[in-house]
Amino acid sequence: VFQVLPLGTSTTLLENITPSSVLNTSVWRYHLLTMANAYAVIVVFLISFFNLIAILNPSSIYTWKTNGVDPYVPPFVPSGYKDDSDIDLLSSRRMLVLPKTKAPVDSDYLKNEINNTVWFAGMTRDASVIKNDIFLHMIKLNCIANVSVHILTTLGIADCMEKYNKIRNGVYRKKKCARFDVELEPDEASLISNRVERIAYLRDYQREKLRKSFGAALGKDDIIIIADIDLYSLPSVSQVVRESNHIAKFHKHDALCAAGIMHRPFGYYDTFATVLLPDTFVYPVQGRLSGAYYSGENTSLVRSKDVYGEFTQWDLLEYFEKGGIISDDVSSHQNRKKQQKSFFGTTQEDMIVPVKSCFGGLTIYSATKWFNPHCHYNMNITALSRYANKNDERPCEHVVFHDCLIKNDPSTSIAVHSFLRTSWNSPNQFGSRLAAGPIDFALVTHFKRKNRGDRLANGKFILRINEKGELVVESWDNEASSKIFWKANSYTGEDIKSWTHMVLIVKDDGEVLLVKLVPNSFHAHPNETFPESFQSIYSHLLKNEGLHLCDKNRDICPLVVWSSGNRGPRGDHYSYALVIGDDGTLKVLEEHSDRTLWSNEISNGGRSLKKWGW
Repeated sequence: VFQVLPLGTSTTLLENITPSSVLNTSVWRYHLLTMANAYAVIVVFLISFFNLIAILNPSSIYTWKTNGVDPYVPPFVPSGYKDDSDIDLLSSRRMLVLPKTKAPVDSDYLKNEINNTVWFAGMTRDASVIKNDIFLHMIKLNCIANVSVHILTTLGIADCMEKYNKIRNGVYRKKKCARFDVELEPDEASLISNRVERIAYLRDYQREKLRKSFGAALGKDDIIIIADIDLYSLPSVSQVVRESNHIAKFHKHDALCAAGIMHRPFGYYDTFATVLLPDTFVYPVQGRLSGAYYSGENTSLVRSKDVYGEFTQWDLLEYFEKGGIISDDVSSHQNRKKQQKSFFGTTQEDMIVPVKSCFGGLTIYSATKWFNPHCHYNMNITALSRYANKNDERPCEHVVFHDCLIKNDPSTSIAVHSFLRTSWNSPNQFGSRLAAGPIDFALVTHFKRKNRGDRLANGKFILRINEKGELVVESWDNEASSKIFWKANSYTGEDIKSWTHMVLIVKDDGEVLLVKLVPNSFHAHPNETFPESFQSIYSHLLKNEGLHLCDKNRDICPLVVWSSGNRGPRGDHYSYALVIGDDGTLKVLEEHSDRTLWSNEISNGGRSLKKWGW
């Protein structure tokens, strides 16, 4: 009251003011009205200011998250969410996200604005041993995104439902969850001996079960998510919901496959299910039932016989990451991005590569396409024998199903989303220690992706194979700069320019080898001149194997370019490991006795070699 009275008001007046008299005075009413008007002006000004800035630069003040039309930003975790915990903020309303706040995800329009039906379908031998992360993934979809779940299994139904009900009645007791069905496989499936035929039969069986669930209510925006639930990991719930929304709302693709990855060796996993456009089966020729290429294939996109060969699954993953481009030419990649953006109207499509078939451990389908009555997973496969492998003597069930969908409707769009990622196995986190073991447990660097190669790390020190193919310990004083702390005295093999991978391996006797993997045949790289010394040293191979540097049945030869020079006793009582210390020193330790077999402090960099073989 004292603050709003005019200056000069007498103290006598103040002393005579009571609450009732104040409220009845015109002066008080005047000042109340003045204050209200002032606050109203301030509020209107702030709203106008924020709206004006938003018009000029929307991203600088706030971001409107509207149902599925916000910009899409790669990779791994798309824009708008950090992890699956954001799902709890789902809402069908438009939300104002102020700076420095966690952006909500409005992917709940699966059941609100679009009002469609979504099913997640998976199969497993034993439902009681589904990995916890995968199980929670399904429950989040079920109880937060309103996605119904159907699991087909042979064992563990009671344990699975007990686990589900415990989580649902605990964490999600206030949520309205969708259906969660776990059913037994039909008995006749056990009579099918062929692995792929059995899987195809079960997929058709599950498909008919879900068809009955939809009945006559099947809508054009309905979605089916098919997943392998025995994987190491699936894409985040947020991303699965988001991609389902894109299919349901924009109808640009009928099937969107994950780019499933594997570790040790690293790369794109699901080659058996993948056929590129116009018709290239990426599965290695040596594993095919025919044992040969077929007419029309782009042979440069077929995986090499050796997993560390000239075209590996790492190369195939890079092909998808680049939007289906083989060339490393940056300008051609940028031109393609511009073409795609103008054609599709969204940069999301630059991460999506149309194919003839794929799966990747998780595929999101338009339900109307998936329920095509003319197509099945277990159809006549005679005409598709070129896609058969030796082990199963038939093509993958996904290749069969997708081939039928395309033949029934040539406009069918099937694609791989390069940043919708599943993982088949666990990545090997080396930390500061590399144990003795085969190549699958070694430090590996790919010649195109040296900056993504394996490494050992301790504090600010890192052991890696650098861009020159040198084994170095680097000191990182900050994120922007590094310097070489130690370098092996290795022969880098620069006169052999064509190499696919370099490998650092610890042998079972404690010797550490740096190996360069190079193409076997001289004919593979006609523009490359091999040193005369190689031709003289390996003349017996060239004579007997016909211009091959090692066993002619191999497409890659290991060239040992450096060795630590130490060798300890072999046997079950000995265990060796290469360790990097927090001071940058390297040691080969016999771990049972903690004895140092080799150290870069006393070795002067080891021995430079130039020899074939391990």
